[in-house]
Formats: sequence, structure tokens, C-alpha cells
Amino acid sequence: MMHQCHIDLHDATHTHTPWRIRAVQLCVACHGQTGQGTPNIGPPLSNSEWVTGPVENLIGIQLRGLGGPITVAGKDYSFPAPMAAMGAGQPDANLAAVLTYIRNSFGNSAPAVTNEMVAKYREDNKEILSQTPPPALKVSELISPFAATAGDAPAPTLAEVPSAGLGASGSDIFIFLVIGGLSVLGALRMKASNK
Repeated sequence: MMHQCHIDLHDATHTHTPWRIRAVQLCVACHGQTGQGTPNIGPPLSNSEWVTGPVENLIGIQLRGLGGPITVAGKDYSFPAPMAAMGAGQPDANLAAVLTYIRNSFGNSAPAVTNEMVAKYREDNKEILSQTPPPALKVSELISPFAATAGDAPAPTLAEVPSAGLGASGSDIFIFLVIGGLSVLGALRMKASNK
């Protein structure tokens, strides 16, 4: 069964912080409410080898963005603009929580992303991440999701995520994205002018 990306704010069994809810809403704005992708905007997250493959890929995409064509589940995608570094500036714990959620939603099943994994990626890539903004990754820089490693193990079974929709209209998500994008641009301009 394919899981939709829904967070029920009244469900006491799930502890979702406002940041996680906003982050997942940002994901579905481009990748679709059920992770199926959006034509000319974002490839699918649903059953994606890039989502369930090496965790370094997903962390890197969140911290650096991704540009250029990509093949997901055997289908080629090419988008007019690169994906922005949506996780840049977020604490390790926030990024790990959202990536774990994405890796176990939309029909995906993969091991959790830990704070330590995010911290290690940041440390291993501190030079390139110190650039403002860091250059977007290309698929050629990612680890092949088909290259199995000796440490790969089956993912644990997770509880099904409720599937009744996001509870936010498309126009609400669009407004949120516009405001967020303008905020990021403003922060980058302020940082650049302070140099």
C-alpha cells in the first residue's frame, strides 16, 4: 500500500513538531502529495531508489540541492531549475527526522537517518558546505543506489502512516513556498552584504 504524506495534528500517537510539518509540506509541494512527483517540478519520492538508497545521497541533496537530469524507477526526469538546498541551516535532528519520515513514506521502506549520519556528512563535506550557497549536486556525484554494501540490512517494518491528505490547500502551500523562498533570498543577500 502506498503511503500518503499526511500529518494529523490531532493524532496523539504521532509527535510532529511544526518544523517537521512545514518541511514535509515543502516536500509535497514539488514531489506531490502522495510522492508521485510533479511534472516539470520534482521527480517522485514514491518507490524511489534515491530515497531508499545510500543515506549520504539524501542528506547531500538536502544540504546542497540537486541539479541536472535524474532517472527514478527507470524513468528519466529533467527539470528547468535545480532543487534548492531545503535542509541547509537546519539542525541535524530536524533533518534526520524529516529524511527518516520520507524514507518510510510513499511506499518506501529504509533504515532511519540518525543525527550522527547528518553530522558526519557535514563534517566530511565542511569545505564545500561552507560556500554560500554550496554548489548543487549532480547525479554523477551521488553514490549509485544500486551498489549494495556489506552493511545493508533489511529495513524494520514501520507503522502505516495515516493517509487522508495534508490538510493544506495548494494555494496555502504555494504562499508558504513563496514566503520561504523570499526569506532565504533575503538571508543570502544580508549575508553577502556583511562580507
